[in-house]
Amino acid sequence: MRIHHAQTGKTFYRKLRRRFDEPGHARELTFSCYRGFAFLNRDRTRVWFIEALETARRNWAFDLWAYVIMPEHAHLLIYPRESFQGGKIAGAIKGPMARRAIGYLQENAPRWLARITVREGDL
Repeated sequence: MRIHHAQTGKTFYRKLRRRFDEPGHARELTFSCYRGFAFLNRDRTRVWFIEALETARRNWAFDLWAYVIMPEHAHLLIYPRESFQGGKIAGAIKGPMARRAIGYLQENAPRWLARITVREGDL
């Protein structure tokens, strides 16, 4: 959802969702590709996702109970073995995956970068 800050005049995006990060409970995470692009439609990008998922699993101490990867999104069912920090786990998966994909696009399809670059203010 796009939010307009009345005092500064700046706009920003905020997702409309609530998180329940209770210890001792399984958690479902969903990752959607930007604008519904089918970035996960290729074996190459699915392998990158699985590799990032495995690295995050080792670093953040959670069990992976199930996952499904579809062309434009993925679902995970995880069980944290320690305190749960959903946003950090999601970032640990999405960040490395995005950097790898951007590097690939810079080398092999730079015209795509302009289509998927989000510009908001000075960022």
